[in-house]
Amino acid sequence: MPKKKTYLDSNSLINESFLSDLANVIKSGKLKLLKKAAKDRKFKKALSDLNKATDDLQALYNKKYGSDAPKLHKFSIFDYI
Repeated sequence: MPKKKTYLDSNSLINESFLSDLANVIKSGKLKLLKKAAKDRKFKKALSDLNKATDDLQALYNKKYGSDAPKLHKFSIFDYI
């Protein structure tokens, strides 16, 4: 039996959102700003720290109150451009 094609496949949703974000950045003319932010070590470190803090908060909540907590969003450069 052939595999059913689904539009809710997590891999395809991630790829589509990344590609649409990239297309929006290119259309808006903010590609130079994206390149600068991608090279900025302080910005990348702060973004990494923010995502680590988000993971720590999620783990603390799950430990104290159970695993019914919603999954928290991981931030990327696209969120700030």
